[in-house]
Amino acid sequence: MPRSLTFPLCRFGLLVLVLTLSSFSIMAQSLQEYRWKNRVVEIATPSVDDPTYHAQAAALIAVFPGLLERDIIVLTAPTADQFEIKLIGKDGGKKLSRNTLLSAEELFAIIDAMPMRLEEMKDVPKSD
Repeated sequence: MPRSLTFPLCRFGLLVLVLTLSSFSIMAQSLQEYRWKNRVVEIATPSVDDPTYHAQAAALIAVFPGLLERDIIVLTAPTADQFEIKLIGKDGGKKLSRNTLLSAEELFAIIDAMPMRLEEMKDVPKSD
């Protein structure tokens, strides 16, 4: 069963919910609840103490409003042999997988080029 952990975001004074999952099979089952509602960033790491994981988490925390704007949920699986980050689209399809850090700029560029995101951006009223 997934365990939920929360930790404060000092920069924004908000809480982020990180689901710590014991295996990718559980993660795959959990992804169904986000389909058509959220984009999912999966971070697999050997440990939540891993320096690469800390760097990736810090990069995402720094752009928290952008994650919210793009309907991104971050799931962490601290059971992997090595660091891996994946982007799963709202349709449930894998859009990206890599074993190195993913910058927020690259993440947002990939998402903002997706057809569904382009439609979402059209629906947002522009402020003058």
